[in-house]
Amino acid sequence: MRKYPHIGKLLSFLLLLAPGICIAAPNTAMNKMELTKLITGNTLVGSHLIKNHKFHMYMKKDGTHVEKRNGTILPGKWSVNPKGKLCWSYDIKDKTWCRWILNNGDGTYTKVKGKHKKVRQFKVVSGNSKNL
Repeated sequence: MRKYPHIGKLLSFLLLLAPGICIAAPNTAMNKMELTKLITGNTLVGSHLIKNHKFHMYMKKDGTHVEKRNGTILPGKWSVNPKGKLCWSYDIKDKTWCRWILNNGDGTYTKVKGKHKKVRQFKVVSGNSKNL
């Protein structure tokens, strides 16, 4: 006779729930509507906090973007997913990144990986400030 007869049922139940478990947004993360309104047709100007490079990323109204980084032009696509994360890809890579965007309250914003890892910090400049 098994010591814990219901453990198998409990584990099965937990495995069914696992796909629905997600990382919650950080407290100051922008929502989809706020973020879309802020960046559409504007340029993100900032730096990568880990790789230490500066960037300009023009977010076109048609869902494409052009990023200039270290003199290199990197076109791609962008969107804001239903959870409110900014997602982007580059035409030269078969990968999409999605990050929470935090409003720092001082005119700057931070891209966050997961719930706490700050990756890029930027400000938003009206229009296509670098003619990208």
